[in-house]
Amino acid sequence: MLIIYLFSSAMIFFYSLVLGIGLTKLIKKDFFYFPILFSILLSSLSFALWILRLQIWYIYLIPFLILLYPFYQKIKEIKKYEKELLIIFGLQFLFYIIFQLFIYLYPMGRNWTYYYNFSLDIAESSFTFKAERTLLFSSIEGAFLVIFGKNFYIAQITSALLGSLTIFPFYLLSKKFIKPKFIYISLLFFIFNPFIIENSLYNWAKMQTTMFVLYFIIFMLEQKYFSSYISSLLGFLSHPLSLFFILPAYAWHTIKRDKLQIIKIVTIFLLSVLIIVLIKNYTGYSEGYLIFCPFAVNGWEATVGKSFGEVWKEFLSKPVYYHIFVRIVNLLNTILPIAPSVKLINYFIKLPIIQLHKTVNFTNIPFIYYYFHSIPGALTTGLYLFFIVWIIKNFKTKFSILFVIAPILFAVSFYGWIKAGVTRDMLQPVIPIAIILGVSEMSKHPKKIIYIIFSIMILELIIFFVLYNNYTNTTVEYLKSIGDNQTLSIETINRLI
Repeated sequence: MLIIYLFSSAMIFFYSLVLGIGLTKLIKKDFFYFPILFSILLSSLSFALWILRLQIWYIYLIPFLILLYPFYQKIKEIKKYEKELLIIFGLQFLFYIIFQLFIYLYPMGRNWTYYYNFSLDIAESSFTFKAERTLLFSSIEGAFLVIFGKNFYIAQITSALLGSLTIFPFYLLSKKFIKPKFIYISLLFFIFNPFIIENSLYNWAKMQTTMFVLYFIIFMLEQKYFSSYISSLLGFLSHPLSLFFILPAYAWHTIKRDKLQIIKIVTIFLLSVLIIVLIKNYTGYSEGYLIFCPFAVNGWEATVGKSFGEVWKEFLSKPVYYHIFVRIVNLLNTILPIAPSVKLINYFIKLPIIQLHKTVNFTNIPFIYYYFHSIPGALTTGLYLFFIVWIIKNFKTKFSILFVIAPILFAVSFYGWIKAGVTRDMLQPVIPIAIILGVSEMSKHPKKIIYIIFSIMILELIIFFVLYNNYTNTTVEYLKSIGDNQTLSIETINRLI
């Protein structure tokens, strides 16, 4: 079983490179476009075969064979630093593949099973699972399930691959803020960040969305507006969280009217989003439940089975100051280590039940929940401090406002109930951006500081996954007690191998 898992990983890796890099040669695009081109090609083919009910594995051999020679040509001519980055990407993917062998990585909750079942739906040319999940990620995962077998570990390999691909736009964005000799250090902080690892290994679309958001930011900075449209549309097709980053940037450029071209691009993007939403609502493959979140004063779970009118009535029953208070608390829990600190104190001193809201009880939810839902926890302590210093120094710059501050404010305003922070829910792209900005600030200090901060991050990585394994073990026991057979039916790589 282990041999099959490793062999499948190697084949998926090679297949992806051939499609993406081969296509850059064929249509004469820059090497760094290959993650975008790979995603477009494979998801489009998978979606078409799903609609036509022709999901046959050997059809996927056709683009592979066509692009094999262009891939070989492109590999021979790529530059030294591109080869180095390609090797780093391969090592990161290998690290993720091996790392998840030692994690009791259980498919917890709705997200894992929904994405996996939707991918199976696509792989089997079925229209039975009306998933409230996004299409792009599951189209790619569904393609790999057709080619390499309908096994859950193929889904896990896909997640690791798409998470690893984010290193390419991360590298490009790093070059705009970090001195050349420190760029590879930023890559280390990215690869070994516990938040990045967990979101890459967890079977959902949020790291893929992060990849497209980073590309979008790069293209906006370079004023390549058509490319920004493509990446923004792919981001939206991956997950709606991308809108927290796309809309502020498009709105600012529209108001400023920098160029007529950007006005056209924004108009086309909004029309594209509207068409996609209408089609998905009509077919039943919609994330329509998200519209409830800003008005769900009793938590999202309390909206299940209710009409929008009922939810709206509950929202209006609360005074205006209550809604403002909720957003302020969510903001503080997101940008400061308040919730994790309260939880830690509660380990040693039995506090009275600290109940901010019935959906957030500080005494019975595992510490890892709070640690991950705050930016300090996701970024790791040392790097967070340097990130804050950079933000303070550059608070009024267009970049910090459009791509850090505005997305955070949008995300914390999106929830109508108090949460222990929203970083893991909607702010995945902020973390790689914060890593870049933190390393940029850190590079102004002695190298010894960098080594200390990196060591702290590795320590937090170890602590985090020890807690993570403990949490997932507890979750398994809980699932058994409530008879959640759907989730329990999916084995984990750790238990299977």
